[in-house]
Amino acid sequence: MKQYVVINEQSSGLIFCIGIFDDYRTAIGEVMMQIWEFKDSYQKEDDTFKVTEPYDLEGENGVGFAVTYKAGSWKAAFKDYYFIIEGVKEDKK
Repeated sequence: MKQYVVINEQSSGLIFCIGIFDDYRTAIGEVMMQIWEFKDSYQKEDDTFKVTEPYDLEGENGVGFAVTYKAGSWKAAFKDYYFIIEGVKEDKK
């Protein structure tokens, strides 16, 4: 049985496991909900918030999204990543 691990790698270097899902649609839905909630913090006129299309991960079975964000008062933008990695759930005997 396939499983999908959702990971968030923040620009600060922190890495979080958001969850493990049995269904790809649920995993991608969780990623999109995380991104949309994050986007709410960057809605002022001079703010920037961009999300890439999903891209295939090299050497892994999965996809990634890059999120670039910047508040108007910041000098530089930051970039966070969301990954959905496909794995196989092992049956316990």
